[in-house]
Amino acid sequence: MKSKMIKKVIGLLFPILTLFMLSACNNRVDRDLAKIAISNIRSVVEAAGLEAEGYSTADAFGYYGSPFYVEGNTKFVDVYVDFEKDYVESTPVLKYNSRLKEVEKKKFFGFSKKTVYRLEMEYVSEDDNYDRLDEAYNKLLQSGSLTSTYLSDDVIRNLYIKNSIELDSFDSYYSLVPKEEYSGNPKTRLEERDKREAILKTDVEELTPLIKNLDPSGVNNLDEEVLVRNQDILLKRVVDSRSTFSIHIHTDIEQVRKQNLQVTNENIDNWTDSDFQYLLAQIVEIEKLPRNTEVGFGISYEDNSHLYAYKTFSFNKH
Repeated sequence: MKSKMIKKVIGLLFPILTLFMLSACNNRVDRDLAKIAISNIRSVVEAAGLEAEGYSTADAFGYYGSPFYVEGNTKFVDVYVDFEKDYVESTPVLKYNSRLKEVEKKKFFGFSKKTVYRLEMEYVSEDDNYDRLDEAYNKLLQSGSLTSTYLSDDVIRNLYIKNSIELDSFDSYYSLVPKEEYSGNPKTRLEERDKREAILKTDVEELTPLIKNLDPSGVNNLDEEVLVRNQDILLKRVVDSRSTFSIHIHTDIEQVRKQNLQVTNENIDNWTDSDFQYLLAQIVEIEKLPRNTEVGFGISYEDNSHLYAYKTFSFNKH
């Protein structure tokens, strides 16, 4: 009787124990992933010269769910970067960062709380396109807000597209992040990455005045002088190869003819670079573009077979 009872208890406990062991294994995977995620984010935060009070992840121990899986092994991990309240107040790049949220952080197993300012950043594993430096510029330096405020498509069009020219489409792209220029040597890759990320601290100092102007209480009151100055600061970074900038233009041959723009050769099928350059010079203030600007130009037309066709031309401004 006692033997049956013991077997019954063991039978009940075994699946529970199995689940516990599996859970522990899964949490070990989460812990490892959390450590990697925190290490990557910590590196760029410290490269920016900032001091965080602490780092944590929503997925560290499985309490708040698991990493979000997409496309096979790709995993997205939210990393929480917490800053002391007094430190935020004395650090403009954080003080004027609208992404920071005030939260009550539990301490000593929940018996006490502490107010911190939290910035949520993201780490993506198993993704060759993920760049932790890009994440730093996006979240710490608010690159998206800087671009939309000072270098919107309308602003760029007014600066570089000749008056009254109509286009099928026009768009521009500006990135604070310098290009990746690795030698391809795996032995020096980490050294090259650290060198590339070292610019963050300088950029925090340089861009803080622009970030201050993003404060909702002042952004609508910027005068023309401040806007032009901030635009010049951002565009000079392109000249110095510290940021990237490109414009993309599309038109069609009927639109060209309607606006009395001149072409060197009516047979677009046979156009060479010089034919594109001749037309483009009538549309874009090329001499005003910052050095290192990437320009893409496309034109649609009816080819010799009376079919829709499209040709493109691109170059870097030197």
